[in-house]
Amino acid sequence: GNPYAPEPGTIWENIGRNPFLYAPNDSDSWPYIDSSAYPNGIEYYLPGEYANLDTLEEWSFDGGTNTLYLYPGDNFPDSTNVRVRVRKRNISFTHSDNLEFRNIHFFASGVDFGETNYLTIEDSRFSFNAFFGGEFTDGASRAGSDYAWSDHVTIRNCIFEYSNGRSPFWNVGHQSTVDNVLVRYNDWFKGSANYVGGDHAGPAYYRYITVENSTNGGLWPGRGALVEYGRFENLYDGCDCSGIQRNGATAEYSTTRYSWIINMPGLN
Repeated sequence: GNPYAPEPGTIWENIGRNPFLYAPNDSDSWPYIDSSAYPNGIEYYLPGEYANLDTLEEWSFDGGTNTLYLYPGDNFPDSTNVRVRVRKRNISFTHSDNLEFRNIHFFASGVDFGETNYLTIEDSRFSFNAFFGGEFTDGASRAGSDYAWSDHVTIRNCIFEYSNGRSPFWNVGHQSTVDNVLVRYNDWFKGSANYVGGDHAGPAYYRYITVENSTNGGLWPGRGALVEYGRFENLYDGCDCSGIQRNGATAEYSTTRYSWIINMPGLN
């Protein structure tokens, strides 16, 4: 069920359209207001109302198994084997600090954190995502895993794979940590220079990071950043970029040690 197909037995029964968009006296927008099928009239539908969450409706979360379920309506489709792709984003946060995400497989959609400080993502996987990231606060949208200048970000024990169009994560800000992260099969066309990277203006810490088998640059860690125990291998982009980008602006106060750079024929 949904506001356009209010199936009996669901929360959508006797619920009309969004009151923020349609007035209740608008007969065109409230076609059932005088219908004998709804003798008590139609209630407002309030988006995000807590009473509509965690029920066996369009989706439900089982806290015992930490499983998120999607349920098809009786009207469409007619199969219980449902795969859903959110074409733009599946979660989006801005100016929301102290968030933690663990043990989640993000599949085939975007994840957006804009100016979300003290963000932690651990033990998670990002696969086939159109992009992993951010909407900048100035309204400019990027097709990569942007964290939009978020400070004190921690990305640990994560895999970013099979994406195209932008870096898996970018603009992790001051005092951020990327630890034990694998990036593979990222970007499909040469010339993008889509680094893995952070805020160029401040330090971040990259440990045990592997970027491999991709058509992009390696790592742009930012000014004053620490890179250690990194492996950058089989990167095939042809651009003005590097395995580990340390130019004049970002090399100051930085440390790079115990890292491998292997087979990057088109990078300097």
